[in-house]
Amino acid sequence: FSLALVTFKSKKAADVLEGKPELIIHNGKKVHKTMIQEQITESDLEAILRRNGILKIEEVQFLVLESNGSFSVIKKGE
Repeated sequence: FSLALVTFKSKKAADVLEGKPELIIHNGKKVHKTMIQEQITESDLEAILRRNGILKIEEVQFLVLESNGSFSVIKKGE
């Protein structure tokens, strides 16, 4: 209960305790700083894209690492 109260009252505390979405690809370009921080390798990235039916990074508008650990992909033109 107290953890829920802290995260409700403080966005910064919520970001630290629950995590926040992180941008991995923006407009077809890798966000290297975030990849390093989140320990996402080139092989990991290629596998994520393949699982989402994407063959070229240039097809991606946004790739987001969600706070729950899943990935959201938005293709260009969607």
